[in-house]
Amino acid sequence: MQPREFIFRLSLCPGLGPLSRVRLWRVAEQNYCFDNLELLTSQSQITPRVKESLLKNWASPYLDRLVEQNYRVPQITLLDPDYPAILREIYCPPLVLYYQGNRDLFKMPALAVVGSRQATSYGFTVLEKLIPSVVNHRITIVSGLARGIDSRSGYVRIIGVNSK
Repeated sequence: MQPREFIFRLSLCPGLGPLSRVRLWRVAEQNYCFDNLELLTSQSQITPRVKESLLKNWASPYLDRLVEQNYRVPQITLLDPDYPAILREIYCPPLVLYYQGNRDLFKMPALAVVGSRQATSYGFTVLEKLIPSVVNHRITIVSGLARGIDSRSGYVRIIGVNSK
């Protein structure tokens, strides 16, 4: 198995949390070993439950389908040279990022919008005043578009871009 296929499969494997995925990836990368799950699980400091989930799900038809479906979505992995450098530096970086739109935006200055999922009208008002100015300064807005403030930031960004 090639490193890119391994990292993509690892990112989708059920029963693994982000830290377990990163630990397994680091061991695989260090040993340049992407096929020997016993070696990887013995050296990665994962729990017995995570090891069981990995071994049970790794070759499952369900994971095969997930991989096939997610390959169709634009993605960038930790292996790609244009993976955001600032994310590489965090303790537990996401192995795969899915994106929509222009991949070149990863290279631009960015502002992450993080807030309550039970956002208040005050929060929405502040965001609606802040985001257009940020967009006008050519700063990329990063948002997971979750319920609440995150979802509104994507909406406001689109309005800000279109109103130029």
